Amino acid sequence: MPAGTLKRSNVKTLQRFKLHWLLPDWAWELNENSESRIELSLSSPLGMVVLRMEVQSDSRLSTLDSRISSLESQISQVRLVRAGKLLHGSGEADPILGWVSPTYALKLPALSLTVSTEGNAPVTFLSEWTLP
Repeated sequence: MPAGTLKRSNVKTLQRFKLHWLLPDWAWELNENSESRIELSLSSPLGMVVLRMEVQSDSRLSTLDSRISSLESQISQVRLVRAGKLLHGSGEADPILGWVSPTYALKLPALSLTVSTEGNAPVTFLSEWTLP
């Protein structure tokens, strides 16, 4: 093969996908219901707010590819950070996460929710909100 020529491979490499929500600093409860779904409940001043998040594989794939893709598109990591401190999950918290600045020179705590998965594209994150 001549120098500088790229060889294409049929092997798919796993990619990391992340969805991030910046949420109000309210009392919370996190339930990891399954390998592909979580539920975060927040106590708002008006009542309970529930965020359900799910990772889905592409249903247009063949049956075998769909089974393989669904195995690969499970939630691999859930992290909840407030004011740079890790509340749920593992690893080090990024100190810039879990803050909101509604105006200049003002920094207030917030909840930073990150859900990650590894798999082959396409991957779909579904967020379902239940409001009071």
